[in-house]
Formats: sequence, structure tokens, C-alpha cells
Amino acid sequence: MSILVRTVLVVAISLPGCIWGTRDSYECDSDEDCNTGPAGRCEANKRCTTYDPSCDTERRYTAHSEELSERCFDDRVVPLNACASGQPPALPTKCFADVCDALPTCCHTGWTDACVLEAQLRCPELACETHLALTASRGGMTELFDVQWGPIGWTAASPPMRQQLLVWVPPAPGTVTPRLASLYAGGTGVVVGDQLFEVTARPYQDLAAVDFDRDGRDTLTLSSGDATHPFTLEVIKLDDDARREVATPATQRMVWADYDHDAFPDLFAFSGGGYYLVRNYGPDGAPRSLAAISTSSVPNGAANNTPGTSAVHGIELGDLDRDHLLDLVVSGNTIRAHMTGHQVAPLINDQSPVSIDCDPPTVPGACTVTSTALTSTMVPSLTGTELFVGLFPDRVLYRGGVSASPPGATLGLVEIPQQCPGCPGFIGMFARDLDGDHLIDVVAIDADLGFITMLAKDSYAPVYSRPITSMQTGFPSVKLSVTGFTP
Repeated sequence: MSILVRTVLVVAISLPGCIWGTRDSYECDSDEDCNTGPAGRCEANKRCTTYDPSCDTERRYTAHSEELSERCFDDRVVPLNACASGQPPALPTKCFADVCDALPTCCHTGWTDACVLEAQLRCPELACETHLALTASRGGMTELFDVQWGPIGWTAASPPMRQQLLVWVPPAPGTVTPRLASLYAGGTGVVVGDQLFEVTARPYQDLAAVDFDRDGRDTLTLSSGDATHPFTLEVIKLDDDARREVATPATQRMVWADYDHDAFPDLFAFSGGGYYLVRNYGPDGAPRSLAAISTSSVPNGAANNTPGTSAVHGIELGDLDRDHLLDLVVSGNTIRAHMTGHQVAPLINDQSPVSIDCDPPTVPGACTVTSTALTSTMVPSLTGTELFVGLFPDRVLYRGGVSASPPGATLGLVEIPQQCPGCPGFIGMFARDLDGDHLIDVVAIDADLGFITMLAKDSYAPVYSRPITSMQTGFPSVKLSVTGFTP
């Protein structure tokens, strides 16, 4: 009898793709091992899930998954580094419960830049070292800088072996250190931390790390396309190098957040003067894909008070009207703020956004301006959210409140006095708690890559510095990527 039992156990253990033990336990090696239900998937913990639309993640563990059996797949985690965006949704524990009360998407879909700002306001023990990846291009030449805020202010360095685009991506799953990512060698490779991945040579525009599939795996998204190449999103799983491509209508900048209440991150992106809401969908457990569901553009010609070519320069998601939902703010030769309505911003092309293209931007409507572009950032507090606006080429900054109360928008923006005679206007702006006082500070960057730092504790008085030694001046725009390290 003992010989027979021993033989049976050996056969069971040797079956390909699974591990059986004395407990009710089954471990998979690939999706093909999970064929007990629709759209079987082998998760990172080697347990099988199948499609179940009743779960937020649309997946449920199968039988023989020990204590996880028949439970909904849950990729929420306690953030190991709440200073870095791009991570899975948070478990509502300790101060993260307060963050998710203020902005439920932080525990429902993913940990975005807006969640980092809420955590810096509401988590008393959170301290972040702010790092900025800056990509500046002009006349066919690109300069990359890793900029850091510290006790002496801003310091900057040009990271070696980085050529085309510099972006901070979140820590790998289970780790705390953000990774510097970049494109190089004419778009034939991408570096993530110390890992190198070969990619097809294409006109790449942006990259981000986002859990596109909600599977808890380290995932990179690369966008590419121009007038002669189709707009494409490449999805790369960094753990096993699995890849797929998805068509997308825009590629110049990618921001991810849930729009349609399915808990999967949707894409907000722009190209030229148009910006798009692109739905992330996967019917009945099919592989996730993208489909544009809404399109808009910054006004041009007679409909636009700001002269110059219509173009979008920046896109940001945050809770501008403090209704616990994300709003969309797009900046270019006009600033357009889409508020209220849905899980995220309302449908882009069927709502009347707040439009800001006046100088001074105090009331909506017809006005005369001389600036050709604007940049902005949202700055939350425990009592409300302000919008900071910078002009170009005029060197002017504004701050204040914006509302979308019917029948029309109201603006409460006031000018921030500053001193820098002869300095150019502003091409970029971002918000973070720089000094650890749990108040959100603001940084504006001008066309010569000069920094205007405005600390909340100093009533946002502007302080000018020039941490970057650049080969050029007069940059038309910059790409900014912000992250935080935990000391």
C-alpha cells in the first residue's frame, strides 16, 4: 500500500504546469494552466483566476487557491512609497483611508499624482524627497536633466546613457525606489532603472508605467506615432517581456485614470491641438484594448482669444472643485478645465468647460491678450483647490479659485508679483510638498529652464533659481515627470 501511495504522489507532482501537495492547493505556471473557467489567468502568486464581472477587478480566484479560493482578485496594497505615483490602488488603512475618502479613485483604480498630493496633505508621517525628470527639446536637440529638491534648494545633473526622453516610473512591485526610465538610440531601446529592453524603432512620444490590465504585474506603456506612422500604444510586461500593441488616437502625453467606473485606468492623451479620452476595455475578460470615446481641441482662429497656432502642451487630472471626483485640466494656447459629471472629467466633447485665455484671467469671455501659450497646475489643500497659471511669452503668474457654477464659469485668479526683468515666460509647472510641512508648494519653469519656487508657508512668494546649465535657451516646451523618494 505504501508503494502505491508513493507512486501516485510522484505522478501528481510531475504533472506539467501545476503543483499539488497534501493541501487543497494548485499553482499555475501560465494562463494555459487555468482552464477551469472563462478567460483563465495565472496570477503573479501562481494562483488561477477567471473572469467574473461581479468583482471590481473582473476576476475571481478559482477553487484550490487555499485561503484565496472563490475570492475576488484584489490588487490593492498598502503603498510602500506613497510619494510615487503609478502604483496599484491603496488599501484604505490608517491615513490612506483619509486619502481615499477625499479621492476614492486612489483605492479603486490606482495611485496617481493626485493621490500623492492628497497623501502629502493627510499623512502626518509622510516625508518625500522630490525628484523631477525634465526633457527639453529645441531645434532637433534634446537635453535631459534629473533635478532634485534638497536643503540647499534645487540641484540638477544630466544622467549618463540617456538620450531621447526622461521619465520617472514607479517602484517595481514590492519595492520602494522609483526608477528613471528613458528612450535612447533613435527609439530602438528603452531603459527602466538598470534594465534594457529592445523596441522597434518608431517615433516615440511618451512612456509610463501603469497597470493597464489590473494584474499586479510591472507594466510599461510606450506611445508612438506621427503624420506618417500610426498612433500606437505598446504594452510591455517587464517581468517576462510579454508584449502587445494597441491602436490609440493620440501619443504626445499620457495620463491614466478611471473614467467609466470599471476600475481600469483609461487614457487621457493629446496630439497637436486635440485631446482625447480613450477607454480601456476588455469585454468578457478579453485582453484589454483601447477605443477613443471622446475628442476635443483647444479653440483656434476667431473662437480663440489667444493668438498663435492651436496646440496642447500639458494635461493634468485632479479634484479642482473638491467634489471627490477627478477633473481634467488641459493647457495650451488656452486652458480648459472640465469639471463634475462622472468618475473622472465629464465627456470632453459634450460639456462646456471653463476656458481661460485672458490676460488677466479674471473673467471668461472676449478679451485681448498678447501671450500665445499658458501652463497650469492644480494645488489642493484641506479646504479647497487652487489653480496656478503661467503665461508665455509674457512672464506672468496667477493663482486662485475656479468654479463651474451655472450659468457660467467664475474665475478668482490674482497675479503673483515677481521680479526677474528680461526673463522669458513659463512653459511648465507642477505641484508637490517640497519642504515636508504638509502644504502643497508650486514650481514654475521658464523657457530658459529657470525655476520659480513658491512655498505655501511663504504665501507662495516666488523665488528664482537657475539649477540647470543648458546648452540652449528659449525652449518652446518641456516634459516634466515628478516622483518622490522616502528618506
